[in-house]
Amino acid sequence: MSRHSPGTGNVRPVPPLDMEEVKFWLHIMEEHALFIKTGLPFDKPDLIEEAATFEREFKALRVRADKLTSEKKFAELIAESIDSLKEFLRYKQLSACWMLLPAIKLSSIIYLCKRVTM
Repeated sequence: MSRHSPGTGNVRPVPPLDMEEVKFWLHIMEEHALFIKTGLPFDKPDLIEEAATFEREFKALRVRADKLTSEKKFAELIAESIDSLKEFLRYKQLSACWMLLPAIKLSSIIYLCKRVTM
């Protein structure tokens, strides 16, 4: 696998994945899901529960990483982690849209009211 250097066109090899680094990033994602869960308003229980699910999922992946003994299991863990990360990014985009929707509607109403009263 190769990585392009930005703007140079040079190709550099990607360093191999290190188990400690993978566990570090899984822990970061677990904490990120917790941060989102605790920051959501109480009137969005479905979004809160989904964030909690991601928190548990990233924790489970991290715990599994501690017990790995083979390269094959490591590759499977990486593939599952990538899938979970993709789903989490989709969730974040969706939850951000849901959170912004009322603000967008409110700002549109305020804008229209100001335009009508001018």
